[in-house]
Amino acid sequence: MIVDYAALADYASDRGGAVVACGLGINRLSVKQVPISHPQVFLVAQLRDEVGTSEVRKVRVGLMDPAGGCLSEINGSLHFTATGEGDRVGRIVLGFYSVQFPRYGTYLFQVAVEPDCSLTLPFHVRPPV
Repeated sequence: MIVDYAALADYASDRGGAVVACGLGINRLSVKQVPISHPQVFLVAQLRDEVGTSEVRKVRVGLMDPAGGCLSEINGSLHFTATGEGDRVGRIVLGFYSVQFPRYGTYLFQVAVEPDCSLTLPFHVRPPV
């Protein structure tokens, strides 16, 4: 499986086969104090696989805190659609709302797609410089 792209964004939606995103590529939040609640962050990714593979795959997305604890976990299915180019594409556009960051550090958005794909996107919560 190939990861075409994966990023965090302030906002994203999948509109008829095209992902629309604002603030694409965010990876840090500078705040004066913690804990802090952030209104929303979106995870966007596109995965590509061969046509002969399954059209639906199990997917797990988790948000891990700096100590490795799980703050949020979503389990579901990812649907792959044939592109006509000999492969299938699956897109993830997933919003996390009112995200609680209890302390400074590096948080990880982790994605696992069965049977053999995983990716990790770091998100840093830091005091202002």
